[in-house]
Amino acid sequence: MHAERDRRAREAARRRQAVATLRLAEAVARYAADQVADGLSPAEARQAAIDAAGELAGLAALLRKLTRLGPAERRSLTRQLTALGMSQREVADRLGISLRTAWAYARRPGPAGD
Repeated sequence: MHAERDRRAREAARRRQAVATLRLAEAVARYAADQVADGLSPAEARQAAIDAAGELAGLAALLRKLTRLGPAERRSLTRQLTALGMSQREVADRLGISLRTAWAYARRPGPAGD
């Protein structure tokens, strides 16, 4: 009982952190757009865009970590997406897994209830 409650609390905390990260990414993009549109020289505008891209790349990495699915979820989604007609390359790209893993997940039976 406590383990399930703790797991749900961790998931809720990850969701809150993901929302905060998305809001921060929005603010970074908005700030960079305002800076670039504010009459900067071409060199300054380029640097502002490069700085924003670096910040956004870091935020994207954090979002990938926060939203990473567990193995059972990846296996289940691989099967569902394959059944919907997606290629294994598309499934691998969408789920952030290797093509070999997508192939294995789609071919091998999973644990009961999967």
